[in-house]
Amino acid sequence: MRSPEERAKDEQRVELALLGKLLPAHDLRIHTKVVGVTQANSDGSLRQSVIEKMRQFDSVELVRNPNDEWDSNAIKVMALVAESGRRKKGEAHASTPEIRRVQVGHLDAALAAELAPALDRGDRWWAIATRVGGPRTLGVSLMLCHLTR
Repeated sequence: MRSPEERAKDEQRVELALLGKLLPAHDLRIHTKVVGVTQANSDGSLRQSVIEKMRQFDSVELVRNPNDEWDSNAIKVMALVAESGRRKKGEAHASTPEIRRVQVGHLDAALAAELAPALDRGDRWWAIATRVGGPRTLGVSLMLCHLTR
């Protein structure tokens, strides 16, 4: 459980982020929720398990998926998560954790249709998790920023 001081510090960071003071140079911000967070990934990993490892203010990657079977404008939301290293027989300590890029969901179809052409022509977008968690199922809210060149 976080202390009141930690919660207050997080709230200050959210306020600074919303004011654009923690962000790279950008000319457009969009707030959205990640969809598809309860699905399993093609490798069998569970998105809910990945989201459990995420924290507020984690950067995520937006990855175009033009070959998606349901939406040619699809944009995956990918998180970097640390998988704990395994201890091999005879070793005193576990190996260094492995960092993996894992899908936690995707942008909704309407937003993906808006952003896909920009990503396809090379525009750069940056995304940060503004909220992670939830009462029953875990979710992720994002702030997306169109980076200026």
